[in-house]
Amino acid sequence: MVFPRQASTFAGGHEFIFKHAIFHSVTYESVLKRLRKVYHAQVAAWLVERSGERVNEYAGLIGEHYERAGETAQAAEWYGRAGNQAQDTYAPEAAINYYQKALALAPPNAPTTWRAAMYDGLGEMLRRQARFPEAAEAYITMRAAAEAAGDPIAQARAWYGLAAVQERSGDYRPALESAGRVEAIVLAVPAYPPEIHTRAQMELARALYTKGLVNFRLGNGEAALALGERALTISMQAGARYQMALSLDLLASVHDYMLGHPEQAAHYYEQALGVFRELGNRMGMGAMLNNLGENARLRRDFKTAVVRYQEALKVAREIGARDGEISSFSNLGGARVGLGEYVAAEADLREAIRMAGASGWGWLSETYRFLAEACLGQGKVAEALEAAQQALHLGQETESKEDIGRAWRTLGVVKSRQPEIHDRPSAGEAQTPEAAACFAASYQVFTEASLEAEQARTLREWARHEWQAGDRENGRRRWQEARAIFERLGLAAEAAEMDQTRPAQ
Repeated sequence: MVFPRQASTFAGGHEFIFKHAIFHSVTYESVLKRLRKVYHAQVAAWLVERSGERVNEYAGLIGEHYERAGETAQAAEWYGRAGNQAQDTYAPEAAINYYQKALALAPPNAPTTWRAAMYDGLGEMLRRQARFPEAAEAYITMRAAAEAAGDPIAQARAWYGLAAVQERSGDYRPALESAGRVEAIVLAVPAYPPEIHTRAQMELARALYTKGLVNFRLGNGEAALALGERALTISMQAGARYQMALSLDLLASVHDYMLGHPEQAAHYYEQALGVFRELGNRMGMGAMLNNLGENARLRRDFKTAVVRYQEALKVAREIGARDGEISSFSNLGGARVGLGEYVAAEADLREAIRMAGASGWGWLSETYRFLAEACLGQGKVAEALEAAQQALHLGQETESKEDIGRAWRTLGVVKSRQPEIHDRPSAGEAQTPEAAACFAASYQVFTEASLEAEQARTLREWARHEWQAGDRENGRRRWQEARAIFERLGLAAEAAEMDQTRPAQ
């Protein structure tokens, strides 16, 4: 019934295996229950002793044996270590399971700092899996544990985690408030002991980064740039390489989307990618590949964008980052729209929407906007209108000026291409304005937010509409204004594309 293995996991040891799983079950059940606990405890102790430097690889198994031995405090400790190990090796679902087991088995007198650390890990893993309501709950519980422990740094970390969840959910105003709480906590105690000064600086850099990111989402470019530069300076002073990479990413996004400086943005993205590679942080590497794809898409280099997005998607799948998968599918769909691959684009975009489900993923406005363009490219006008209206609704919910302005522009394009379409609003809802009014609304949003590149893109589509409607004078004026903006911002690809696609006079 039992056979020896040729090789043993542990040097100098001998391993055996049952011929059939049923033999194992029958044999196990034949052992008296009071003896089982003794044997499980002995196995756990033996694994700890023999694992040496690799002990964390067996932390989950050790925790299971201690749990079966009835030694719940020991089990909780080892499940916590297993959660950390799973997090470090990109096994998010396993990490979530271990953290939850650790917290469930922890004795009432478990140190509050340990509890805070467990909730921190749990919240991070839930966020990566786009399980945002559960992640928020974990960070709120962590905050309570940190307050009970009188640990201001852990409190700040909990507020930061909550702010990160709120930002990914599109709850930008609450995220701004949570990040502000981090900053207030850290700055309220200026004389930290040297041993925790670096941690305090790291949390401050995180808070500034998050405030900058939310301001970026809300279209406040000047504030986002200033906060990103402060976060970069502090993270460099603290030697916080991971946070430094995030700050570089924020600065890149501001230059890419708001200032119209794609070359400068690409430089920052490449720097951040290099830092993440040095750290061996595959989550960060995947995010930067995604962002480099966005940089290429904004430069109208859709083929390069597709390659980058596919690389990012591959990384996200390998490390089990559902959030990254959703983002990659959405962006990939947008690049395929640029290539005119509308059927494939629609498939990618609907997959992103399906995966997001009811998670509260906060960037679906852009996904629906891309979907509207993919449907319009296939002549599916009614579906395009529905998707564009959803994009506007989601943008208004998050108060993202970029999303709102882009959604209005897409609605204008839909209405312009098929002016005879009549949408049927739900009870209590107003009908979508006609094309010119949609373009005007888009232009106003981008003007107020000082998003010049987006202003130009709206003027370009507005000009096409006016040419099509027979208003050649206004069409020519808006076309020239759009091209002049692209030229001034150094967006040569978009200016050249306008020259090639200029409507007939």
